[in-house]
Amino acid sequence: MIKIKTSNTANVQTVMNSIFIKFADLATALFSELLRTPVKVRVSTVKTIAYKQYSRAISAPSTFALINMEPLQCNAVLETDLCASYSIIGRLCGGIKETSMDMHEPTEIETSLLEGIIVRLLHKMREAWGRIADFNLTLRHIETNALFAQIARPKDKVIISRMEIEIDGDTGKINFCVPYCSVEALLDKLSGKYIIDNNSDVLAKLTGEIHNLKNNFAELKTDISSDISRQFKENKRMEDFPEDFEPDYAADFAKIVIKDIESIVKLVRFYLLGDDYKKAAVFLTALGTEASTKIFKRLREDEIESLTFGISIRDMTGQKQKNAVLKEFWDTYHNNQGACYGGIDFARVVLEKSIGEKKTIDIINRLTSALQVRPFDFVRRVDPEHLFTFIKEEHPQILALILSYLEPEKAAVILQKFPSVSQVDIIRRIEILGKTSPEVLREIERVLEKKLASLSIEDYCISGGMESSKEILKCFAPATKKQLVDALKLGTNASKA
Repeated sequence: MIKIKTSNTANVQTVMNSIFIKFADLATALFSELLRTPVKVRVSTVKTIAYKQYSRAISAPSTFALINMEPLQCNAVLETDLCASYSIIGRLCGGIKETSMDMHEPTEIETSLLEGIIVRLLHKMREAWGRIADFNLTLRHIETNALFAQIARPKDKVIISRMEIEIDGDTGKINFCVPYCSVEALLDKLSGKYIIDNNSDVLAKLTGEIHNLKNNFAELKTDISSDISRQFKENKRMEDFPEDFEPDYAADFAKIVIKDIESIVKLVRFYLLGDDYKKAAVFLTALGTEASTKIFKRLREDEIESLTFGISIRDMTGQKQKNAVLKEFWDTYHNNQGACYGGIDFARVVLEKSIGEKKTIDIINRLTSALQVRPFDFVRRVDPEHLFTFIKEEHPQILALILSYLEPEKAAVILQKFPSVSQVDIIRRIEILGKTSPEVLREIERVLEKKLASLSIEDYCISGGMESSKEILKCFAPATKKQLVDALKLGTNASKA
């Protein structure tokens, strides 16, 4: 059993209390931003108790996030009751104040959304601890059963910070539990003397930062001088330079590859679209192995094949040809500023030159509408019966969000399968659905698509029916047709009987 000096315990609790007050302020700002509604997180108590006391106090259904606290050799637990969890999920998905909630075990989608929130909270926790120690806080996983989230033996001491969260009137609890022994090594830092002495460390850090700023300023002056010199060379007329002067385009492009590789990839694709694979190949050859490798990693297989074929041709590998290609690429890169390296902009430029501006606008408008992919586009191709099976246990706000993106007919089929009380709740949520972050939409899509991966997602077509059978029967000989019709009538009458 660990014996704790009263004076040390008091110091620990005092400083831990200040740490969690700081964390509560940071969490308040984070939640208010993410949920777009007033949120308040406040610290209730910070205590040192036996772990069994903490375990026994867990009453309401909760989620338990197991957290690594490197370099400490321990785990901590961030406990959030389901009232808080579901209020957070509801508002993330465009909802408002919860009126009632079924406290079920979180689904895979709900857990994924909670994980994203907890990862953000851990960044704030690390910031709050920053003056004491620089922890690398990482989420291991989330449990819903406290038995699978034990971080200490029953008699071991733990530090527990109990916090309350209020989200636009909805209240919940958040608790942070960490083994006392894990922070015992930090007792000197957790004392009042450390906080006072730490001012000298802050001063030393500031002095070091000032020294670094001076060095950075000196480097910046050198960079500015080099940049001015380069711009002078670019703006100066070529006849002002010696006849054998050649700008080092390859070196400049190599720098751009590091800073803005996506633009260079688009530039290469621009030439490949125009069937100038030879020039693109010469360009990559001139850049060198390191820069070319980075570009190749971002190209499709068919593009790589074209470039490889171009590299194997040796009729444009002379120095003059290389310089000419590099200059052409340089001019294209700077003159077009990325506006026509493929995509809609590239199509617009080509069409305007071919058919004129007016027709181009009509075509581009139709094309843009066709290319727009709404969230949950893949779900529209899933049979409603199957989709219901996968989403029926979700938070009603998640259901409202998904159904709002479906065709009304499919949404109605799914909605009819819920109890009448749930139908009213979901429709109400759809009616008042607010804005939802694209990040949240993508995460729900990702998990749902993963869950649906076992299905063969194809467009379901309705065929058959009375009209179809009539058309088929017309192709039979009259005698055979009459025989089939009589048999069908007989079978219908038999089934009615």
